[in-house]
This record gives sequence, structure tokens and C-alpha cells, in this order.
Amino acid sequence: MTNSQNLAKEASFYADHVANKATAALRRQAYNDGWPSNLSRNLRISHDGESTFSIEYPDDLKADILDLEMGTTDTTPMSTLHRFMNRFDPYVNNYDAKVATLIDELEIF
Repeated sequence: MTNSQNLAKEASFYADHVANKATAALRRQAYNDGWPSNLSRNLRISHDGESTFSIEYPDDLKADILDLEMGTTDTTPMSTLHRFMNRFDPYVNNYDAKVATLIDELEIF
């Protein structure tokens, strides 16, 4: 396996770790914000295999999740997802630092 392949494998592994850690934090925040557990436990942070992370949830829960997030004519918005992503930098910074360390260790450049 080449160093570049090792880097890709390790970076993907660490992105999974970051996504799992962020998923737990997001679910905890949503639940603490008053989201029903059937919605909060279905939130998930995913990654594209590189450094792009996003929030995912099942399509059949989209309307309920967006109603909580954005509010309705009868409810105020909770903005949990927006607040979480606005505070997501530490997760990305940890990922970027790990990949930079891997590049140095594997002597990619």
C-alpha cells in the first residue's frame, strides 16, 4: 500500500471517529434543547471521506425535524442544527490537525 493510500485510509478512519463523536454531541444537544427522543436519536453527522461533514436524518422525519429547527406558525424555531454547525469548527480543526500529522508521518510531500 502506498503512502497516499495509507493517508486516505487513515483520514477516512479518523473522519469516522470525528463524525461519531459529533453525532453523539448533536444528539445530546437536540435532546437537551427539548427535541423528542425519536427525532434527536435519528440525527447523524456524516462525512464525504474528506473534510466535508454534514447533518443527516431519515427522509420520513424531515418535516418534523425542519418544523422544530425552523419553527411553524404555532411554534418558535429551536435552531439546534444551525447552532451546532456554527460551533462545529473544533471538530473540523481536530480532523485537519490529524490529517496534517499523518501527512508528516507518512512523508507525503
